[in-house]
Amino acid sequence: MQGYSSSTGNSWNQTTNRIGNSSFSHGHAADGSSWSSSSHNLGGGYRSIQGQDSRGHRFNALCGPMGCN
Repeated sequence: MQGYSSSTGNSWNQTTNRIGNSSFSHGHAADGSSWSSSSHNLGGGYRSIQGQDSRGHRFNALCGPMGCN
């Protein structure tokens, strides 16, 4: 997937690969910085998400039927 930021004139992109119950995504933001994330289906409506945003900050969350924490 790719797109274009009309405010900056720059393009962005994202690639996602699915393997079994997991998804792995990475890409470049409109400012050229990179990011990545992975998501793993844990069953029972729960999913684990982790990655690094385009500013270099790591994140992780456990998501369930009532939302994420």
